Amino acid sequence: MATDSHELLSHNHSTRWLGVLAINLQNKRGPKCHYDNIKHPLIIKWMSRNGATDEDIANEIGISVRQLYRWYKDYPELCHAKEDKLLADMRVEDSLYKLALGYEVEETEIIANKDGRPAQIKKTKKHIPASLKACRMWLINRQPSKWLGKPD
Repeated sequence: MATDSHELLSHNHSTRWLGVLAINLQNKRGPKCHYDNIKHPLIIKWMSRNGATDEDIANEIGISVRQLYRWYKDYPELCHAKEDKLLADMRVEDSLYKLALGYEVEETEIIANKDGRPAQIKKTKKHIPASLKACRMWLINRQPSKWLGKPD
C-alpha cells in the first residue's frame, strides 16, 4: 500500500470521524503501522478539531493509544497538530463570548476625491449588539440546572 499524499483523499472509503476528508486506512490492525509525516499529522489535526479522543485517533490510525503517545513524544509535529484543537476551542469560545455580550468594531472608509484618488480615511466605531441565541447557548452550557427549561 502506497503512503503518499494522494492516498489521503479517497472517494471509495469513508471513516466514522473523517467524513468528507476520507482517508484510506486499510489494514488497520496487523503489521506495525509506520509513521507517515504527511498523513498522520493531518488525521490527528482534523480529528482533534472535531472532538476525537486519543483513543478514537489511535483506533482510526490502527495503533494502540500507547503507540500514539510514543508518536507524540517522538514527532513534535503531532503535538502541534493536537494543540490546534485547543486553539480552535479557545477561538470559538471567545467568539461566542463576544456574541453573547456584544462588541465594538472599527470600520474604515476610504473617501475618494473627484479624480478617484483617496482623499480621506474615515474611521467609525460600530456596536454589534448581543445575540440572544449566543446568550442562551452560553448560559445553558455553563449553568444547565439554572437555565435549561424544564417541561411542565
